[in-house]
Amino acid sequence: MAIPSQNAVAVVGPNLATGGAYVSGPGDAQEPAWVGVATFTGDGALFASNANFIDGTNAIPFIPSYVRVSRVGGNDTNNGVPFPTVGALNNVAVTVNWTVAPASAKTQITLIELYK
Repeated sequence: MAIPSQNAVAVVGPNLATGGAYVSGPGDAQEPAWVGVATFTGDGALFASNANFIDGTNAIPFIPSYVRVSRVGGNDTNNGVPFPTVGALNNVAVTVNWTVAPASAKTQITLIELYK
């Protein structure tokens, strides 16, 4: 079994699309260029999955300089609260690695903040 990749949904600004519409304004270097959430369902064994910015194929018009990933909800309580960390990062997706495998059939809601 595997934790399938999830397409993130924007919570600030429009959903990203090919050609890229994303949040911009004063202080761009300090503010997230885009904020979204993805809900992962664990399998009890695997520690990683991808959060796609669009659909896992189409790319946004920039490669984020960094990303912040935070657990913000869900019903997974396997061995306390497993915190996600960021693995591979490109202009299509970010790999989310957990310190503890999310429990089978339990969810983790993950907040993703992209910085230009």
